[in-house]
Amino acid sequence: MPKTPNGKLDRKSIAALLLRNAKRDMNGVVNDVEKMTVREGELRLLWERVLPTLGDLRLGPSSDFFMCGGNSMLLMKLQKAIKETTGIRVSTKDLYESSTLRAMTHCVFDRANRADDDAAPIDWAVETSLPASLQTQIQDLATSSPPEAGGHGTNGTEVLLTGATSFLGSHLLRSLLSSPRVKKVHCVAVPADEQATLFSHDTRIVCYSGTLLSPTLGVTPQERRTLEQSVHVIVHAGAHGHCLNRFDSLRAPNLQSLHFLATLALPRCVTILFLSSSRVVLLSGDTAPAPASMRSYPPAVDGKDGYTASKWAGEVFLENLVAHVENVASSASSPSVFWRSSLNVEVHRACTLVSESAPNSDAMNAILRHSLDMRCAPRLERAEGYLDFAPMESIVAKITVHAVEMATAVQQQQQQQQRQSQPPRDDAADGSPTERARGLRIAITLAVSSRPWATLGRIWRGRMVGDPKNWIYKSGL
Repeated sequence: MPKTPNGKLDRKSIAALLLRNAKRDMNGVVNDVEKMTVREGELRLLWERVLPTLGDLRLGPSSDFFMCGGNSMLLMKLQKAIKETTGIRVSTKDLYESSTLRAMTHCVFDRANRADDDAAPIDWAVETSLPASLQTQIQDLATSSPPEAGGHGTNGTEVLLTGATSFLGSHLLRSLLSSPRVKKVHCVAVPADEQATLFSHDTRIVCYSGTLLSPTLGVTPQERRTLEQSVHVIVHAGAHGHCLNRFDSLRAPNLQSLHFLATLALPRCVTILFLSSSRVVLLSGDTAPAPASMRSYPPAVDGKDGYTASKWAGEVFLENLVAHVENVASSASSPSVFWRSSLNVEVHRACTLVSESAPNSDAMNAILRHSLDMRCAPRLERAEGYLDFAPMESIVAKITVHAVEMATAVQQQQQQQQRQSQPPRDDAADGSPTERARGLRIAITLAVSSRPWATLGRIWRGRMVGDPKNWIYKSGL
């Protein structure tokens, strides 16, 4: 710092110093000049997750991880985030040697591309089938005595929730806690470094440290017995990845996690509510698909668009689960086991959720936010139809109502059955278990239409009335 002849700081000289342009990154590279690829943007999100707050400075392709506040401990945290998000294993040595964003992107995704070239085609029939261990469990349950009533009391509903720290899951947790009918929420597969984000002051929350990548989601044998005996409904809101991931990277967290949740649900036929994706319906190629099974429209066998593929596989797996349970129960020799045919499964494909608290990585919310700031809308020259948006609060409220009502219905059915010691009636619900699983209930979905834009504009404008968050589309289009 400049000093006066007396050795003191020269305030006038300091005030005249040129400050570094805030638009430049840590290496002095102007971000407006450097173009960033999609892959680099994907990795930048992981950098932003582990690095300390950068203020107004933005990361660019030439930014160096260690010049941006990174260290060896944060690099190991980044290595773990890369593995969990993309499924790619990369050594810390390689990350050290490729410390800029551009070099690290090549290091990570070139490795993934080489693995993709050697990957075998995906057999979707095998992926969506029931594992042998699950079939054995169902067969054993069919020949054993019904379990104790356990958590089927009338003093409230206990919910098992995955993804409690995610964008959707955190709002859903808040909605569940606001319901007077919810006694307790068991938050499963919560990473240790994210547990502080939960509402720790609420005694109705029970947190289980773990990850969706674990075969048991991190649940211990004792915790498993507790969950099997107490929960009334399982809400699977947890998921990893996005459309750029391959299915191989998301098989464990998005599909095999369902296998474990099914083992928890089976002993007492606990209701499963699976939060899928509105992108699944696009596999049908229909511009206005009905809320029904997408079994007949499997994804491509190359494993691309892995997030959509994993959600499709989860839906079809649950269909197969319900059908298998029904077949085993109906063929059992003892009438006392027919109660197991009441396994209920519900699939929700939510629309684009609008919220002020949406993370910067949420593309659609970012587009809406920038549209409001710029007072203009994106130009969609090759698009057909319209996009459905809804406030986060309204969607999670509907999911909460469905979860509690399904749990209550099963509780009442099993209580009546235990009193009468009779198998449940098939006409107690709308359709067979298989039909209930395949008649997928949708809160609100992405809808695409071939109608002219002029007609769609009027429809869109009408749908936006009363929603202040989307006023730009009401007045601007």
